[in-house]
Amino acid sequence: ILDLLGMESYDCKLQPSESLIKKFYDDAGSALMEILDSLCDAAAENGKIDNLGPYREIFSTKLMNVFSLRPQQLVDKFWEEYRNHGEQQAMCFLSDYMTKINYLNSYRLNQDLRWSFDSKYGRLEILVSLTKPELDPQAILAAKLAPINHYPFCALCRENEGYAGRINAAARATHRVIPLTIRGKKWFLQLSPYKYLDQHCILLTEKHYPMCINREKIETLTDFLDMFPSLFLGSNADLPFVGGSVLAHEHFQGGHHHLPIMSAKVREVVSVTDEISVSILNWPLSTICLTSKNKELFIEQAASIIDKWHVYSNAEQKIDCGSEENFHNTITPIGWKDPKQGYILCLMLRNNVTTEERPDGLYHTHPSRFHIKKEGIGIIDAPGLSIFPPRLKKEFTHIAEILLNRTTMEEHPELSAHFEWVERMKNQYIFTEENVWPILHQEVGDIFVQMLEDCAVFDNTEQGEKAFLEFVKSCMII
Repeated sequence: ILDLLGMESYDCKLQPSESLIKKFYDDAGSALMEILDSLCDAAAENGKIDNLGPYREIFSTKLMNVFSLRPQQLVDKFWEEYRNHGEQQAMCFLSDYMTKINYLNSYRLNQDLRWSFDSKYGRLEILVSLTKPELDPQAILAAKLAPINHYPFCALCRENEGYAGRINAAARATHRVIPLTIRGKKWFLQLSPYKYLDQHCILLTEKHYPMCINREKIETLTDFLDMFPSLFLGSNADLPFVGGSVLAHEHFQGGHHHLPIMSAKVREVVSVTDEISVSILNWPLSTICLTSKNKELFIEQAASIIDKWHVYSNAEQKIDCGSEENFHNTITPIGWKDPKQGYILCLMLRNNVTTEERPDGLYHTHPSRFHIKKEGIGIIDAPGLSIFPPRLKKEFTHIAEILLNRTTMEEHPELSAHFEWVERMKNQYIFTEENVWPILHQEVGDIFVQMLEDCAVFDNTEQGEKAFLEFVKSCMII
């Protein structure tokens, strides 16, 4: 630590203050940030770092890496826990350890806003994440098309393990990955630093190649669930505008969480046999649900739906599959295991066609809702847990003050995108200190529901439901 600070000695009599020791017991993450901030200040004063946010982040991560296990040591401990105590205990160990070394920054994560609300689709969840920046769909597309000319190739590549970071690449000195072999291929399991949910993890390929939704994807998903049956595993779609943020590297996301879609009701049963059931869910996105204990039949049925959807078009429903060179249809899959029912898989149908009026996607969030979120509806949003941008925490606080007539929109020009929404609420409700936040939470939730409904490829009409049912029936293999 002295070497990193550019120092040769210090007063060994120096002791932490009683207030800092107390803070460790009350809020360890906050106490750790206080220490790291003071050490970054010292490094800046000594000319070891530039006193800018990214450089301070790199330096504080380098400091914590001094205390971190070497990668192979952590791998050995993880699999020891797995063998001796089971997969859930191994994941708990990994999550706890990565929090202690500040890879999962508990201080920042505790600043996130979370709440749940009731909707016609059941109870949904809202997360305003302060750790992840808001991404523009056009920026995501540009990133996919950009030449690969840097190291690591992308934010997911396993080469990020131990990478110090730079001004435009995250500090990953304390980042660690767990190697897995699935169907003869090498994969790596890591925890997401954004921690949208408990044990939020990413499963990524050893080599850097683009995402693809196909039969192999479902095979990998089911094998992973056999290894980690307490987790769910899903994947973003493999096309721009429909949720994927890192399209250039094949990966999944998972976690230990009961997502709202897992409690969704069945709208229509399509087929039920002793081996497998196929149904359409009462869900804002056009969603097919498969349930089976027969793994191979389960995979075959899912593959049939993926293949048929890939080439499906319906002019009346404005669904255009495109061409093999420029296809538009894809799927957001998410699966989990149930002790009684076996494998369960939700296939959320997606389409990324664009128009002049809707350059961000016809089945993307409507522009009237961009004031809340412009980024695509991804693998965590689509099953009912919104991931909203960090700017909203401060904006919602100002909006609450405006609704209570303590300030005005004119005093907050940065809120101009919310103007129509705020005016409608002011005309619709009488706000008090007690009800302003409950109403605001429900209003945000209602917008989230509309965002999900915007992504439905089949209309929520009698004609749309009929077309959806006919498509699913055409996919049946038994």
